[in-house]
Amino acid sequence: MGVATSAMLLYVAKSYRGYLRVGDLIIPFALLHYGVGYSLWGFQFQFLSSVFFMTLFIYFSFHYTQKAKNGFLSGAALALLAASLCGMNGVLFAITESIGMLVWLFYPRTTPRNVPAIAMFAVVLAIGALIWVKWVPSAASSVGGINSRVFIRYIYSLVPASMGVLSFQNTFFAFLTVSLLLTGMLAFMAQKLKSRSLTLDDYVLAIAALASLMVMISVAVGRSKAQGEWNNVLGMHYGLMSVFIPVCSWLIVSKWLPDRASSLVGIALAAMFYIAFIENAQWRYSVVNSAGEHQTQIVQALQAGTDAKVLADTYVNDFTIDTPQNRSDVANGITAFRADGATLYGGSR
Repeated sequence: MGVATSAMLLYVAKSYRGYLRVGDLIIPFALLHYGVGYSLWGFQFQFLSSVFFMTLFIYFSFHYTQKAKNGFLSGAALALLAASLCGMNGVLFAITESIGMLVWLFYPRTTPRNVPAIAMFAVVLAIGALIWVKWVPSAASSVGGINSRVFIRYIYSLVPASMGVLSFQNTFFAFLTVSLLLTGMLAFMAQKLKSRSLTLDDYVLAIAALASLMVMISVAVGRSKAQGEWNNVLGMHYGLMSVFIPVCSWLIVSKWLPDRASSLVGIALAAMFYIAFIENAQWRYSVVNSAGEHQTQIVQALQAGTDAKVLADTYVNDFTIDTPQNRSDVANGITAFRADGATLYGGSR
């Protein structure tokens, strides 16, 4: 899915300008590096699928502008519907994009309004809103108020998190780069709105970047309330969903900047994301190499029948975050696996 997402965005880049630029290398570098969450944890499927279906929405929207067939808008609407079934972050993507498309379709113009398309995106919006209303928040939503300092720290770290490890090591530079891209994109969009020359392609890319920013703000609100201070692991956890901020902003900026300036910006961005790719690869291989002996030690202790509570107290951080409840859960889990005969945990079938 990561490769397919990268391929679709490269298609969009070529379709948008008519050709690819060296700066478009940020697409595979941001989506396929070794620090991206879905390469680390299985539960990341909900985030990867949200990004995949968001990209599919953009992809079908671009096909619609080329061929003006409602079937492609139907595909775009179905992609958003699928995104709304990929967890609450996907719901937020789908709601934001559906509202954006309805605004575009209702906007006064000389051509008749596309009633079937309006109906499709209205249905997607209604389903997303229903999921949101029926959703029962976790305990995280009721933990105190928002600490503005912590919230700002989360935003500061999440916006450039598509660069993975590099964004943790050089947060200011990474944040500045993505923020300048986003600001440039908004400036060009304001100019095109003023001159009434905004196209659907421009609009779709802009709202994708803003939807990604909206999801990051939502994450910052929830996590800053529930978890407190920033942890770099959260950047890997949520960073993939920030990818539309730099990518879509770059596509818009690169099309409307003078050719030489666009080339220079593209080369600088490609170099930066390439360095990020290398940094993530080095970090990943370092972790794998350093953890091998430790992981072998844990497996041997599990299979030797070491007391579950002792294992949980000693190795809790290898399973989850260290809290009294988590230690108890880990110990109970090991006991349950052994009772079921799981040989990895020291059981016998």
